[in-house]
Amino acid sequence: MTILHVVAGLPPEGGGLSELVPGFCRGLSEAGCVVHLATLDGPLAGTVAHARDAGVITHLFRPDFRHTILYSDALRRELPALVRQVDLVHVHSNWTFPVWWACHTALHQRKPLVMSPQGCLFPERLRRSRGRKYLAGVCFDNRYLRRAACLHATAASERDAFRAYGLDGPVAVIPNGVDTEAFDGPGDGSDFRARFSTCGDKRLLLYLSRLDPIKGLDLLIAAWTRLATQFPAWHLVIAGPDERRCEAIARGALRSAGREESVTFCGPLYGADRLDALRACELFVLPSRNENFGIAVAEAAYVGRPVITTHGMPWDGLTSRGAGWWVPADAEGLHVALAEALALDAAALRAMGARGRVWVEQEFTWPRIGRQMLDVYQWILGRGERSECVRVISPGGQRRG
Repeated sequence: MTILHVVAGLPPEGGGLSELVPGFCRGLSEAGCVVHLATLDGPLAGTVAHARDAGVITHLFRPDFRHTILYSDALRRELPALVRQVDLVHVHSNWTFPVWWACHTALHQRKPLVMSPQGCLFPERLRRSRGRKYLAGVCFDNRYLRRAACLHATAASERDAFRAYGLDGPVAVIPNGVDTEAFDGPGDGSDFRARFSTCGDKRLLLYLSRLDPIKGLDLLIAAWTRLATQFPAWHLVIAGPDERRCEAIARGALRSAGREESVTFCGPLYGADRLDALRACELFVLPSRNENFGIAVAEAAYVGRPVITTHGMPWDGLTSRGAGWWVPADAEGLHVALAEALALDAAALRAMGARGRVWVEQEFTWPRIGRQMLDVYQWILGRGERSECVRVISPGGQRRG
């Protein structure tokens, strides 16, 4: 089976999408597919090597406009010939020209189309740049979403968002995964502490994600300012690229509360620096208001760190697995969980982290996820039975599967 994956870009600062698309392609390659990956060249192709190193055939196209829709005339000319070579086309995210053109070309050539919106259809995401997304939906995205052979959701909550958006086609619920090889590298956290000496010898609570309102950094700061005095042995580390002036706002809140010295802002961390930060901390927190998966949660759990996150993310298993806390997405819920977690000794936190690692190894590795998606492709192409992860709506309007 030959599959083409298309995504607008994979910049190193692009967050989850830049990690998960190469991982997805690698998992499918290991499952026996011939996998092609098409994306835009230059800085937008920052993580494409992660897929190429695993035998994925990569195709890079020069962008003509790097902003808004990310138009590429080279992609417009050359993608149709590439689509003719494959059995199925799988696109990631929405609202960009590479995705639109891949969808158009697949449908024009009568090739099955799978779409992974990757959180784009959640109401909270739709409200951002509402006018532009509404226009893009009317002109492009909506027709492709309705004509896709199958939509891919990373959790049941994202599937529900599809239904709320008005989409009633088949949906496969398959989580994203973790590049376990990248997080098995060397390091014990000492390099991180040497680099950020303000942490001293304190126990570290780590937030590692984009500094964005949807990630709930304001909720964390509100809870932390109430707890910093109660738990002086702990220090909060905030790492990630700043968006929408979130760092300045957070620093202002800390300054007003007199808690500036209890927090270190690290800026964005990638590769070995990211792993070293995870190993330096004892506890990980990501209080997102809404997110389709949250790759950082899976990565932290795999490294063996207990996680605190919210009902805005599909991580209720943290509680049932004894690997962390899953609480309401508000300052009070976060305060209660943090107070409980920060009071635990290192041994108790290590035990929780070990349970989280086992869970990730069982359910969130790319080879496993590649096999699950391959089953979906086989069903779409008429080569196998419908996978248990696929839900459809019957002619009478009732959900099946």
